[in-house]
Amino acid sequence: MGILDSIKQAGKNIADDMRARQEIARNKRQILDEFEMKDLKNICESYGIGEPSPYETNIITGERTKIKVDREHFINRVMDKLTLQQIKNFAQKHRVPIPTIEEPTQPLIIQQKTELEDTAPALPSGQVENPDEEKLKKIIAAIKEYSPHKQFEKEADYENTLFARLQIFFPEIEAQVQYPNSRIDIKIGKFGIEIKNHPDQNEINRLVGQLASYRRFFKHVIVVIFNARDDRAITYLKKQIKEFGLAASVISK
Repeated sequence: MGILDSIKQAGKNIADDMRARQEIARNKRQILDEFEMKDLKNICESYGIGEPSPYETNIITGERTKIKVDREHFINRVMDKLTLQQIKNFAQKHRVPIPTIEEPTQPLIIQQKTELEDTAPALPSGQVENPDEEKLKKIIAAIKEYSPHKQFEKEADYENTLFARLQIFFPEIEAQVQYPNSRIDIKIGKFGIEIKNHPDQNEINRLVGQLASYRRFFKHVIVVIFNARDDRAITYLKKQIKEFGLAASVISK
């Protein structure tokens, strides 16, 4: 492909992406128009995105003016912060009528997907990577790319925001899946994700038992630790995983 063809293709990709974004924004709006004010407040709280600011800032002077937050402010915030699937899931869960809408035909955030695919190391010529290993690498890469917009106090806030991030790339994702004697925070096909925020030593010890119980259900479990108390806890956990031969990895953020 020549340079001119490459430019044309890039332009087409951008145009397709813009159309897809417009289509999704339209679909979000259709659903949110059915929400009552209490539903809009509830969805903001449920996903931990916060309510719209009661202040408006002049971008030139920096002056802040108090405003009356209305329904439109809530709709705009939800549209900006949540995916179409998250809005649909909330509406279905809370019995808000969903109008008939057409699903977007073009995947969003093409650039991020390309970057994630490029993180996997190249294989020797002629060697085909195991699909499960390839998917695991993509999940780990997506988790490493995730960066919360602030430090949360509640573990559930990390779960919700990480779930929202991963849902972009893995539509089959599930949250809080129950198994005998345990419940995994996030499930993506054959892989589980367990999230811990500022865990103490007792929580780390229990986590080892959890990972052992997950062996029957997952090919691999990814432990994501936020705000670790110290490096010794991470080192200990990794050592236990190795000693017990658990199919698990640890990501500290």
